[in-house]
Amino acid sequence: MLETYPTWRMNVYPTRRSAAFPEGHYEQTMANATRATMRPDGLTFEGTTGGIPFPIPQSGEEAIWNHLVRYRGESYVMNWSQAAVTRTGSYTPVRFDYEYDFHYGSLTKSEEEIEPEKIANFMQTVTAPARLAGQILLVHEYLDERQAWTYNPGQRRVRLAPQVQYDNPGTASDGLRTNDDFVMFNGAIDRYDWDWSASARSTCPTTPTNWSATPSAWTMSSRPGTSIPITRATSCTASGSWTRH
Repeated sequence: MLETYPTWRMNVYPTRRSAAFPEGHYEQTMANATRATMRPDGLTFEGTTGGIPFPIPQSGEEAIWNHLVRYRGESYVMNWSQAAVTRTGSYTPVRFDYEYDFHYGSLTKSEEEIEPEKIANFMQTVTAPARLAGQILLVHEYLDERQAWTYNPGQRRVRLAPQVQYDNPGTASDGLRTNDDFVMFNGAIDRYDWDWSASARSTCPTTPTNWSATPSAWTMSSRPGTSIPITRATSCTASGSWTRH
């Protein structure tokens, strides 16, 4: 990347952790050290409905499940923007509304409200540009499967969407990102070989807290010869909504 775009640069900083979770999450995590186990298929786990399932991971599969069911609150709504940037620097921002409702790890839902084996419900709505606005994706994510449906406003039809997983192209990404690389990784783990090294160090993307989806910010991040093919910002609407319920 740096060789292809010689004027592009990457700032690398030491990891800084400042998050704190509800006490119930810590209690569940400590209990999981002796009760959560991988199932015989090696692809899913059992023994818990909340907390980090493997606080002391012993395999790559356990480590990736810690990521997949990490605590993200009870539910939230956020705005998101992405752009497939061409070599000339031209792009059309695609804007989304995302809604999450979590079952795994919920500290407020009753036992009757929590669906067995369900991780979360997710709904994605395209709000711009006009030619794509109104498209909706609904996902029910379980430990062992993903159920997905799409709504096309032009056809006024809801259809099953089994393609919304693995390395199939993400919504309106021009094939520059896949479904399973959203938020680093998501979905089924069966098509990969996972390894775990407690001492490994790597460079990872993080939230650009001083970046917002203003016209000037988009221009700065997508100049010819300096842009990455697709701009995906985890805080793409810093001046927009981020509400927890």
